[in-house]
Amino acid sequence: MEKKEKNPIPSIDNEIQDPSMNIPTKYQGLPSSLTEELWVNPIYIDHEKNTTAHKERDQALEALRAKEYHREETKKRHLTDLYRALTLNQRKNFPNMQRAAQKTLGEYIQGNKAINGLSREEIFLLEELKSSYESFKKNNPNQPFKATFSQDIDKEIYDNLIQRIAFSHLEKEELADDKKIVESTKQALGVATLADDEDLPQISNNDMAIAELREISKKKSHKPIRKLLKEIETSNDREKITKTLIDYKYNQKRLSDYPFDPNYEKTWNMATKDTTVPFKKENDWLYRGNFPTTRNPTETRGSLNINISEVAIKELDALIKSDIINANYKFGAPNTPASGLDRHDAISIYFLSTPTPEGLQALSAIAKKYYRGNNLLGKKIADGFYLSEIGSVSDKHASVLIQKLKRIDPQIASAVKNTLTSKNWKTQKERTAMSEAQYYTIKEVLNLFDLNIAYNPNKGFIITDTKK
Repeated sequence: MEKKEKNPIPSIDNEIQDPSMNIPTKYQGLPSSLTEELWVNPIYIDHEKNTTAHKERDQALEALRAKEYHREETKKRHLTDLYRALTLNQRKNFPNMQRAAQKTLGEYIQGNKAINGLSREEIFLLEELKSSYESFKKNNPNQPFKATFSQDIDKEIYDNLIQRIAFSHLEKEELADDKKIVESTKQALGVATLADDEDLPQISNNDMAIAELREISKKKSHKPIRKLLKEIETSNDREKITKTLIDYKYNQKRLSDYPFDPNYEKTWNMATKDTTVPFKKENDWLYRGNFPTTRNPTETRGSLNINISEVAIKELDALIKSDIINANYKFGAPNTPASGLDRHDAISIYFLSTPTPEGLQALSAIAKKYYRGNNLLGKKIADGFYLSEIGSVSDKHASVLIQKLKRIDPQIASAVKNTLTSKNWKTQKERTAMSEAQYYTIKEVLNLFDLNIAYNPNKGFIITDTKK
């Protein structure tokens, strides 16, 4: 790839329009470099119309580039915060994790390794590097390949990805150490993690899951993505297949691409400083309100698909301060996968007691005032406001589900664990938890292996064979 001259990073401010406003639908979701290459306006007889179309195209591409740079700068700040939260020993070990991350990317580019959980921009970049590697090796089979970048934004994406994978390697290394300690302790105490006499179903093959993977591939127009899905299918690796299906189906349920709103970041900054209600930050999430305790756990959940603003946040805070609802709520950091602009459930609410009719009415009024859409899971209370139909899945029950799946198939269990497990880098505390979307997603994916799950708040998860 030919190196272009370095361009200054565009700034993002209130003057920037929604990047997708004038971009044709078939190009939305693609990187700016690929969009610029593919987007060709028709030639009109009217010269003024040609000029207007050309200007709109340039403005849309510039806005998209600005959004990309802003996204990567936000990632970099987030990664810096994670590094600052590391212990001294973890910082000493981090250069080893960075070298391991570079090796992982090198193996991916050479086609020898898969990487789960890549974002769209990361997939596009790595597939481009993989194509460059293949072309280079045809002409230079004995020469080492060195990644080069045609756009400065590509280098930003690549550098951030190395850091993210380095943190992932560090987490896995520590989990392995923790697991050894836990297992040795269990053996010494004679503790079993799950009743061995429970009758669990068995899995025969991957046929339905692979058929679903093929259907997904048909919907993807971009060649590198289809190629990646084909590689996963050919590998017949049940863990990769399961994780890919979970990621895809979860994104279908939760993720979206709402118009860029410059006020979203202002609202986030306000909410991270406003102390009128208790709040805490956990990774990419900000929680505000009353928090659960052992004696007063989360009872059920709700979702709001609304336009988030400072006024909306203050109205939610007012409901909590006046005891109209006994709950806390969360929304995600801007320019991260948790961002309310990239999710249908912009606000998730965790009720510590059953919401009263007055509480439901007040939340419905907020949903109506700032309504953005439905596209939510659970029982509809009002437009833009839904309540969970399964209640709140306890963390303990989510962990036991993984243990049960491990007895059925370790590869599926590993994929589910990867989905449900997260780690707070400030406290170094790992948590296994299940959201509403994750419940329905995992249920659908397990159905493809002839397994079904049902949840009972008292008994936990029951796994059955769909063929019986």
